[in-house]
Amino acid sequence: MRQIFGSICIVLIIYTPALFAVTGNSHLSSEVYSFKQDSIKHLQFYQALQSRFILSQQGKKKIDFSTYARWRTDLENKSTTDPQLFVYDLQLNFKEVISSTQLSIGRQFRYSSIGSDLLDGVSIKTSFIPQSELSVYVGSNVNRLEPDKIQNLTENLSAGGYYKYKFSPNFASALNWFLKKEDDRISSHRLGIDANAKLAKISLYSRVSYDVALLSFNEFLVRGNYNYEKWQIGLEGRYREPNVNTNSVFSIIESKKYKRLRSDIQFKLNRTVRLVTQLRYLIYEDGNSTSGLIGIRGSHFSLFYNYQTGRGSENNGVSGTVSHKLDKVTSLYASANLARYHIQEEYDELSDAYSAAIGGVRTFAGSWQVRGEWQYLRNAIESYSSRIYFRLSKQFSIR
Repeated sequence: MRQIFGSICIVLIIYTPALFAVTGNSHLSSEVYSFKQDSIKHLQFYQALQSRFILSQQGKKKIDFSTYARWRTDLENKSTTDPQLFVYDLQLNFKEVISSTQLSIGRQFRYSSIGSDLLDGVSIKTSFIPQSELSVYVGSNVNRLEPDKIQNLTENLSAGGYYKYKFSPNFASALNWFLKKEDDRISSHRLGIDANAKLAKISLYSRVSYDVALLSFNEFLVRGNYNYEKWQIGLEGRYREPNVNTNSVFSIIESKKYKRLRSDIQFKLNRTVRLVTQLRYLIYEDGNSTSGLIGIRGSHFSLFYNYQTGRGSENNGVSGTVSHKLDKVTSLYASANLARYHIQEEYDELSDAYSAAIGGVRTFAGSWQVRGEWQYLRNAIESYSSRIYFRLSKQFSIR
């Protein structure tokens, strides 16, 4: 089945341009990642292809074909799933063939504010009613461990959608629905409503979701953002039940509910540089946790102090990035992260963690790009790990 499905994907990707008078583009890339883990050497190889072709177009009416597939294996130490072909996208889209409607058939990623899934099926999005948008999808969900397999629809159903209505230019609200079955059992079933509004320099968003399978409210969320001259301020309050599939073994374990308060503040020093602060305060039944960062971010650099404390854990560190463009086609970059942490309150001793990376990117012959990167990692598990990453990509256009 794996070979048959992979062959079908490759044939469609390669021969679609030849079967139709099409225009479009493709992006082909090869990646090699060399590293050691638990004294075992790995040499992972990836091949990816992302394409979009316009098969037919007459005015607003358009039929296009899109795909994104990635093949991987380990040349040194194969796992049970190697080699593996993962198709993330393989669909035909019919836009405006039916007025104000888009129909998509094939493997596709669909989402609403209360749930998302990768599925093999059909979706339709239409706005034939003024000021409104209706989106509905149905199909069989994709098993992440067997991505080359098309699953039984009734046993692994994925369905959902939303209806959004724009009451005014500054206020809109949507009703959302999400249902997922795995092995003929409902793993997730939720309903929700969300709304967003704009008031001068203030934008507001709120969401409520209800777990139909567990017969309880799952989430309450309120978020606001304020922009004034050089300031950007974001505040959020959230109550969340653990999002655990009802047919999972974790559903019988009592999970912790939490409330979260969040703030994000940015101040623009000049055209490219900002001061940034973030604060997260999580409230659990058995204790609280505080985390955040403060630092500076520019178009070619960043430097932050990160911290986390509470519920038996502690993590403090400094991280930074820098990039420099040598010329129009060549760039260099580097990053580093230095931290001290412990994750269990019975251990007072802190562990050190270091990571760093340095690399370069060069474009040549117009549509080719090569990237090379060296990585270093050291922590309580990995006393020393040096890794090498290499990527070669090519952009194709068909006119």
